[in-house]
Amino acid sequence: IADIVVTAQKKEENLQSVPISVSAIAGESLAAAQVTSLQALQNSVPNVQIDNFANTPNNAVFTIRGIGVIEPDPYAGNTVSIVVDGVPQFFSMGALLDTYDIDRIEILRGPQGTLFGANTTGGVVNVVNKQPTGEFGGYVRAMYGNWHRFDINGAIEMPLVEDMLSLRVAGVHTQRHGWVTNVWNGEDMGRKNV
Repeated sequence: IADIVVTAQKKEENLQSVPISVSAIAGESLAAAQVTSLQALQNSVPNVQIDNFANTPNNAVFTIRGIGVIEPDPYAGNTVSIVVDGVPQFFSMGALLDTYDIDRIEILRGPQGTLFGANTTGGVVNVVNKQPTGEFGGYVRAMYGNWHRFDINGAIEMPLVEDMLSLRVAGVHTQRHGWVTNVWNGEDMGRKNV
């Protein structure tokens, strides 16, 4: 069995030696299961609930072990913090990240204020993106689904200075029609085009 390495305590450690409750999902597992958003993680990670509001499809409400804030205001503080490559995302606006080019996602349960600061009473969702490997390569993936959903994502990487400097660029485009029409202005609610 291969060791699972996590950075839950700000340093690389074997998952078995970390003294906190952590679930780690590798990027390859996410791609194989066709998980395209953080919201889909709630089906595979215990004690985690991830909701959004129909009129703001990228805003998220995270609940870990029953601790969360159900507040439709995207600028309200959270009790579960989203951290992407060490940078906290302080508001729920845009927190439903697309899971492309991810190395791993770590979900830390329980208060994490000592290591991750404020807004971590319920826990932390730590997203670690893939880093350059120093080799030339890349990929492109496309998907079509319900509500005229179309996703395309990809990455390319190349060495700039051999064994010293590499570049990795990744991107995604997602669009879909909404599933409810607002009778007041005729717009689709739940429409996404990013």
